[in-house]
Amino acid sequence: YGSSVAYWAAQPATVPSMLGGLEELDASDVSASLGMIDLLRAAPARPLPRTGVPLDCGSGIGRVSAAVLLKRFSAVDLVDPIP
Repeated sequence: YGSSVAYWAAQPATVPSMLGGLEELDASDVSASLGMIDLLRAAPARPLPRTGVPLDCGSGIGRVSAAVLLKRFSAVDLVDPIP
């Protein structure tokens, strides 16, 4: 854990840095994640709520929250161990 924290603390807070040099999230990843949220919301036994605020643990600079979670929720709380 300590070496991971040290690595990420040394990286600049940019999208390419967080994605290993890529400029943006892969569209198929975003689409699959949105589809999973929709599938969980449609589950008859315990559907995912349509309201509330999800928590993105290990959010980094929030690129996944921006591309995915904010498309399905009005707000997202971000938590990351790297200040």
